[in-house]
Amino acid sequence: MSHPRITIERDKRDGKPCIRGMRITVNDVLGWLAHGMTEDQILDEHPGLQKEDFPAIYAFAAEAAEIAYPFISNAQESRPPNFSSRIERYSS
Repeated sequence: MSHPRITIERDKRDGKPCIRGMRITVNDVLGWLAHGMTEDQILDEHPGLQKEDFPAIYAFAAEAAEIAYPFISNAQESRPPNFSSRIERYSS
């Protein structure tokens, strides 16, 4: 789960995934979109963001969802994913 536009720094925003080292998190942007803002509105309000950041945000979110909710067949036992090892691997 790596993209050059998404950074994770332990001392910034509590280690949440941020956009290019800024203090804007992936979740911030997804929240604004979920509340009806368009990409252009977000770019107008946050000039540090770039149009090219959005595909990285979407790709990161899609991969995070896949990790959080992997396909589980009926034969497999349902259990919560181990996020800590994946986050450590990504932020190294």
